[in-house]
Order: sequence, then structure tokens, then C-alpha cells
Amino acid sequence: MAAASLGIAAATSLSGCAADDAPSERDGVLQRASVGFDLAVTAVEGPASVLPGGEVEVRVEVCNQGTEYAGGENVSVYLSEDAVIEASDHLLGGEPLASLVPGACTALNARGPEPGLASSYTVGAIVESMYSSDVVPANNTLVGGTLVVGHEADLVVKSVTGPASVEPGMGFEIAVLVCNQGQSPANAEVEAVLSSDGIIDAGDTVVGYGFAMNLLEPGTCDTVLVPAVASEPDGVYTLGARVDFNQFEPELDENNNTAAGSSLSIGYGPDLIVKSVSGPNSAMSGGSIALSAEVCNQGTDFASFTDVEFFLSSDASIDNTDYPAGSAPVSELTPGSCTTVVADGYVGVPQDGVYMVGAIVDGYDGVFELRDDNNATAGARVGVGYEPDLVIASIEVPASAISGMDIDVSVEVCNWGQSEAWGVDVEVVLSGGGGAAEPLYYPLEPDDCHTLSISVPGAPDGVHTLTATVDISNSVSEIFEDNNTATSDLVAVGYEPDLVVSVDAPATAPLSGEALVEVEVCNRGQAPVHGVDIELYGSTDATITRSDMLAGFAHVSSLVPGRCTKRVADASFYAQPGGTLFAGAIVDPNESVPELREDNNASAGDAIAFGDEADLIVSAIDAPATASSGASLTAEVTVCNQGYSPAPAEVEVWTRGPYGDMFFGSSAGASPYLEPGDCERVFVSGSAPYDDGVHEFVATVDYHNYEPEILENNNTTIGGRFGVGYDADLFVAEVSAPLAGLPGDEFGVSARICNQGQMPSSPSYASFVLSQDGQADPGDFLAGDVFVDMLEPGACVDVNAQLFDPGFGDRFEVFVVADWQEMVPEIFEDNNATSGGVRVLGYLPELVIEAVSGPDSVMPGDTFEVTVRVCNIGTYGSYGTDVELYSSSPSPAGPGGPVGMAQVAPLPAGVCQNLRVEVWVDTYAEGAMTILAELDPYDTVTELIEDNNSGESAPIGVGYDADFTIASVWTPSTLMAGERFTAEVEVCNVGQSGASSDVKLWFSPSSSPSNYDTRVPTAWLEPDMCQVLRVVLDAPYEPGQQVTLVAEVGPDNWQPELRRDNNLGESEPFTVSY
Repeated sequence: MAAASLGIAAATSLSGCAADDAPSERDGVLQRASVGFDLAVTAVEGPASVLPGGEVEVRVEVCNQGTEYAGGENVSVYLSEDAVIEASDHLLGGEPLASLVPGACTALNARGPEPGLASSYTVGAIVESMYSSDVVPANNTLVGGTLVVGHEADLVVKSVTGPASVEPGMGFEIAVLVCNQGQSPANAEVEAVLSSDGIIDAGDTVVGYGFAMNLLEPGTCDTVLVPAVASEPDGVYTLGARVDFNQFEPELDENNNTAAGSSLSIGYGPDLIVKSVSGPNSAMSGGSIALSAEVCNQGTDFASFTDVEFFLSSDASIDNTDYPAGSAPVSELTPGSCTTVVADGYVGVPQDGVYMVGAIVDGYDGVFELRDDNNATAGARVGVGYEPDLVIASIEVPASAISGMDIDVSVEVCNWGQSEAWGVDVEVVLSGGGGAAEPLYYPLEPDDCHTLSISVPGAPDGVHTLTATVDISNSVSEIFEDNNTATSDLVAVGYEPDLVVSVDAPATAPLSGEALVEVEVCNRGQAPVHGVDIELYGSTDATITRSDMLAGFAHVSSLVPGRCTKRVADASFYAQPGGTLFAGAIVDPNESVPELREDNNASAGDAIAFGDEADLIVSAIDAPATASSGASLTAEVTVCNQGYSPAPAEVEVWTRGPYGDMFFGSSAGASPYLEPGDCERVFVSGSAPYDDGVHEFVATVDYHNYEPEILENNNTTIGGRFGVGYDADLFVAEVSAPLAGLPGDEFGVSARICNQGQMPSSPSYASFVLSQDGQADPGDFLAGDVFVDMLEPGACVDVNAQLFDPGFGDRFEVFVVADWQEMVPEIFEDNNATSGGVRVLGYLPELVIEAVSGPDSVMPGDTFEVTVRVCNIGTYGSYGTDVELYSSSPSPAGPGGPVGMAQVAPLPAGVCQNLRVEVWVDTYAEGAMTILAELDPYDTVTELIEDNNSGESAPIGVGYDADFTIASVWTPSTLMAGERFTAEVEVCNVGQSGASSDVKLWFSPSSSPSNYDTRVPTAWLEPDMCQVLRVVLDAPYEPGQQVTLVAEVGPDNWQPELRRDNNLGESEPFTVSY
């Protein structure tokens, strides 16, 4: 059973209609009213039922939709015996409203007992103004939904979803989310139907039945999967469901058991939709506009070539009477596939204003489809005009703060408009009262951003938000006046810890239900925690509660504020063939640790699919960064089998560019056969597109769905971006800068500048930029330039500079930017900046773990030695501290306990210490594990940076088998095309038992399939023995390219090994000449 707590906000949305129409919302942004403040109740959320005399809690959201400050008014929640909310109704509770800047919202809670006046109530809220200056008093009241009083259950269907299309007579699955919003447990039997008119009633066709696996407790939900067959005639239907259709369960409300869901098309044919449309925030009338749309075929058959037309519309209804803005071709699409198309559009509207960007696919009905009424979609709005548009792009706050201390807020302000803006303030207001403002000193050009650091005076205990507003006085005329405000995440104020958890689970697991799940626990509060439990759960939805299926345990011994730690635990899920479950976790499930917040202790990871079939994925696509038009190139595609049965892995590759998708090539005839857990690289050669611009590869394994798999929706990966053209392309390959320093110090920075383009680059400069906002912008501090001479394609040059402390703070990031002045024509202009990391100034130590090393393999139950290298890279000596070691596999010391520890001596600045720590491995462990080292786990040393004290070893094989690895591959540095040469391959057995194997050799990239047939057997190798194989090969026959020789030991996986992720080795690149 997947049980999801309905809670207050999720129990039912009591949002309703205001007494009169409130100011409209558009694109999720509240519209400003006329001059003055305008308080509006925008949401009322609470339970759908309550026991007689029980406590009712209701959440109310109030927003200031006006242009001036508001505050001091009372927000009251009422229970009415009729559908009208007025002050004479029963008062449930209320509280005064804190100060609200224009555009800001706040949430308040009211609670009180059910008064015993009626069997049901209408819930509503009123903002009761103390003054008469609210410019729109009609929206001060919001009527919500119904609150029913009683002891019975109340089953409702929350959603009904299924496939968009299905072939006649084929089976499919309908997912019905059923919730019990009543007060007693109940069984939930579901009847799924198909409706031809969208109204679910007794005349609809029943297509299947299902039931919740367990009794639905009050406040929980379950997703019921109903198997069905498409037995109705071809056409478009609405999926629907009824719960408790036989009325076996006594309920508070018998009239809410039915719901309509998504549409289903039955038939043979494509069904094209525009999944999303995007454009810029603003544009000038008569100017150009960059547009994109994602087009999908959700039908059952192939869709031929067509096109997408873009429009600008004055409303959200898109049709061909709107203003045309451009078009783009759409390539052929197989069922279930999508493509993104782009267009250089134009703005041809009659006047400035606000428009919606929309798109219509196949507007001329050139493709025969299952349905033609879903081809148009509206996207985001675009403002047409010449004014600036100031927005709060982001507001970053700490997760917690100490009572009475200032809260440091980072606010990013951007100009998304068409002209310069200046002379405005940015103000930050705390929901609990108080605030601060900072002027924007620099003019903001269009598309420029600036980050301000603002300290807000200390807040009282509790959970708060902060609201940032730019141009609070409306002194700047803007394209949009309703997007000047943003609200932060929650900030918890107090002295307690605050624990949160995240979950990383495998994509698939066998039908046995056994899986290793990694959880990360972080303490975002202000006090340490000493010992806390973690419970693992399996749920059919992403809401994790203790009503879900318990799957495992873990434990964290201690955690200081600001630190995170990971644990790997054995989980056992209740699996069904073809089923999926979300792996979730709850930290401190018994609430034994007092925390700043108790509402953020649960989290779900991705869903796990269960089965014993194969599961083929494309894990990576590598390709040259650039190519000339029509040139030959090779894509390197890594395919993996993350399932539990072997399968062949045929790969098809397409290129995706400005004009759609084009077939590139396939691995037909040279496809690997993958055992469970194996990965292999496949080389697919083809020709670069002829249209210049940015392209990417789209690779699909098992394109035709020949192989039965656990998952069929994860076979495609998009990656391997490459540019087509005849220009240079400069980028910064690496940057090295010291992390710590003293104020006023000089420091050295080195970088490597490379040209990965198709033509030599003209002379340019490498710019050394110091930034406080995490990106290299024109407004950042230019610390120096270094001349870079002409670079041939594929060439690199190292540059060095001595820089000085800029004097604007104790923390900044060091960037090196190639051709910052954009003097060199390039294929890409967005890849010229690379960070060398953050530099922190101060008189403190900075402890880091430089390396964690151990043996290549161990036996279960072994004790072995791990070396931890600890360094002080700070500016001051450190006190002594500790290192704790943890294993990524379950520990015999208890779930998540340390497997080793050591003391670190006091370290002067610039000094390192090697610690040799004895650790042990679980008796039942097998496979691969890593050792995680936590330095200064209790924060006894104050450092320049406190979040970089962890280190992890390379994988260590655990078990009794052999473990082969390629230690080195040697070739000459230059070879003639077809020249015969001798390669040297060193093979080692780093496992725990003797064995022999064989080695397969090939060139990368390769267009010669015969290279795959080069195999050499190894001798019998005992543990820790190596052998150098000398192999005679012929160099590739394609001159003028850089090639490597790849060696794989044990390519057919017939030899059991501890690990298979270390079986590949590769030579240094060598040149093939004429």
C-alpha cells in the first residue's frame, strides 16, 4: 500500500470563489491593481472532514496585489452553516497580518474545535481591514469547500491517468489515485470506465477493476493500477473511475466517489502535440525573437514530416487567427518520441503589450492523426515594448538561523527588458517583521543581472520567509509591473537541529525486492544531533509516510550543524512483476530529536521498477566538440544493461539540430551482447549535418523494442553536443587557483586555453575575472589579461597570472575567460569561461582530505588498512581533531556505524599528515564498496570553509573471486596508416583468487569492424600478479586523425569477477599519418 498523509494542505483544496471576481492571475503572476494596497485571500486549505468536536486547522494565503505596503489587518477563518462567509459565522480562529510589500504573499494558520452546530460547514476566510484604503475590498473574502463532521470514511478519486493512445484490442493500465479523507479506515475497490462524453456516469463502459492492497487509513492515499483492454470502437474517450461503486463502505459523503481523468485515443495513427513552447521574456515590436517548441507523437503509429507554426496571441487560446511569428520543420517521429525545434521568429503585432507565445503543429492537417483538436499549445507570456523589466531572479537564504542574529540574504536582480534601468532599491522583508534595503548602484543593461548581499536583522523563533522586491516605489516604467517580487524558501529560526534526508535508489531491482539504497542525511539546523534513526519505505507515490511499506533501517551516530553524511542500507521491497515503487526515507521517524522543523523529515527518491528482464540504457554519448559541414565523425555511445537478464544492445543514433532530427548511423552488425550489470562502448560513424550551428546526438538502444525490458521508457539519451562550422572554438580546459589566502595577498593562477574548433584562432586574450555571484559577468572585477597567440585546431597553451586581493570581501570565485572581448569568431560563444574555484581570505586553518586509498580488493570479514591524507591548506595552524571512516556497504557495527577512526595531529598551515587506519568489512558483503572519510566530524576546528571535509576512496572489490584490470596500454606516438606495430598491454589480477581471461583490442574511434576480432588470452594469474601482453596490430587505415587503442579484459564475462567496471584500459592518443 502506498499511504500518503493528506495533512492540512493536501487533504482538500478549499480554495473557492471570492465574493466578486478578484484581479486576474496570468502565467502564475499576480496582477497589480490601482494605486494603493490590495489584500486578497488567494487560498484556503484544510481538512475535508473532522470528528465531532475535533480540532480543525485551516491554512490561509493572503497576497498584496496592490502597489503600496499593507499590514496590521486581521485574517479570520469562519465555519458557516450556509455557503456565504460573513463575520456573523462561527469564528474558528485568526491572527494579525504581518507587513506585506506589493506582490508578496504570506500564509497563516487558524485552528479551533468543531463547534457542534451542524453536520457540515462551508469554510472561508476574510481579511478584515482596519481602514478603508484597500483599493479592491471585494477580494478580501474567499469561500472555500465543505467540511463534513462524522465518524465514517470518505473515499474520493483524486486522479485517473493512463496512456494517451492505444491500439484496438490491446491491453493497457489505468492508474487511479484513491484517498480516504474521512475519519475511519475503509477498503477501496475501483471500477475504471471509458466515457465518450467526458461525464462519468452509469452509462459508461467498464473496462477494468482494481483494489487497494491494504485498508486505507484516514488521511492516506493509494494508487490502484487497473488492467484494461481497448475493446471500444476507434475514437477519443475520457478515462474515469469510481471508488466503492457498490457502496459497501459507509461514508460521510456518497456523492464524491467519481472522477474523470485524462483522454485516451483508440486506433492506429499518430497523435502530434506541442508539449511546451518557449520564447524570451520581452521583445521589441518589429524585432526578431528566438522561439522553441517540444513536439511529441503520443499516438500509436509513425508521424511523417510536418511543421510547427508559432504565434503571438492576446490570450491563451492559440489558433491561426493570431499573429504569425515564425515556423520550423518537424522531423518524422516514432510513437512516444519527441523533438525540440527552434525558429528565428519575428514580432509582428499591431501594438506594444503583453502576448502569449503559442505553437500549432501540423496546422494544415497534412498528417492524418487520431485526433486533431490537441495540436495547439500556449506557452509563456512575452512583453512587447522598449522599456526595461526588473525582476528578482532568485532569493537565497540559509535553511536556518540563530535567534536574534542577522539573516544573510543573496538577491539576484535581472533586467529582462529592452532598455537600461538604474536608480532603484532592493528591499527584503521578513514575514515575522523587519527588513532591510540595498540600492542597486550599477545600471542594469538588458539581459544583465546583479547579485546583492543584504543582511536582515534577526528574526524571532519560528519558521519564516523573506520577500525581496525591486523598485518598490514604481519609479521605473517597465514592460511588466507584476514580477518585481519573489519569496524565499523557509528559514527556521532557533537553536535546535533540523534534519533532512534524500534518497538515491537504483532504477531497477529484481523481483526478490532486494536493493541497496543510499540515503544522505543533513543537519540544516543550529545544534548538533547525537544518534538518529532512519527508516526506509516503499511507496506507490512520492509522498512518504510511516503507513507505507517498511523496507529497511539505517542510523547516523552524530551530525553537527551544516554537515551531511551518507549511509547505504539493505532494503527489501514488496515487489510485483512490472510494478514500480518509490524508495523513500524518514529521518527521526519517532520524533525523538526536537527540531526547528518537523515537516521536512521525509523524502522520496526515484521510482524503482521490478522485474527479472534486461533493462538497456544509454549512459553516455561522447563526440568531437566541433565538426565541419558534412565531415565524417564518430559518436562513442556507452550502453549498459541495468537489468537482470542478458540482451543484445543495438544502437541507433540521430543528430538533432536547428532543422530537426536526421539519422546518423547504427551499430547494426557490431552490437554488443550485454550481461546484467555490464556496460560497453559502441562506436557509430556517420556524417556531420550540413547546416551550421549547435547540434546534439540522440542515441537509442533497442530502438525497435525487440527485447523485453523492465523499463521501456529509458532507452534514449540526448547528449554529445557538437558545433558545425568552419570557425575556431576557444575554451578554458582547466584552471588552478589557491583556495585560501590572507587579505591583501598576491596569488598565482594558471590556466590552459585550447582551440577545439575547425580553423586557427586569431590572437586574443585570456581574462582573469574575480566574481562574487558565481558567474563571470561584464560587471565583475577584471584582475588581469594575458595575451594568447594564434592557436591551431586541437592546440592548447598554458597561461599564468599573478593577481591581487580585490578588496571587496573575504570570499570570491576565480574565473578565466577565453576571448572575453569576443574578438575571435567562434562556433560556440557560451563555453569560454571556467571557474578555478572559490578563494576565501582569513586567518584560519582549512582542513581537507586530499586522498583516501585502500587495497584493490578484500575478502568478506577482512580487516585491512586505509590511508587517509589530511592537509591544512589554510593560513593558520589547526588544533588536533578526528577522522571517522564509513563503509558504503552495511557495517557490522550497526546500521551506518563507523568502521574505523583515527586522530589528526595539530597541523601548521601548508602541512599534511598520512593516517593509517585499520577498518573492517562486513562478513556478508560482496561486490564493490568505497570507504568514506569524515574529517573533524564534530566541528571542533573553526575553518575557512566547513563543507569540504569529506573524502572517498576508489571502489574496493569484496568477495572471493578474481578481479582483472588493465594496468596500462602502450603504443608508438605516431604511426603510418596501415603500419604494423607491437602494442603492449599490462593485465593484472587484483582480486582474491587465481584465474585466466582474455583481452579484446580495438581502436577508438574505429570504422573497421575487424578490429573487434583481435583477442589475446592471458596466462593463469594468481592474486597480485600481472602480465605484459605484446600484440601485433595494424594501424587504422584512416590517416589524419588522433586514435587510441582500447583494451578490455574479460569481454565475454565468462570469468566471475569482483568488479566489471575496471576492465577497460586505453592508450595515450597517437597520430595516424599518411
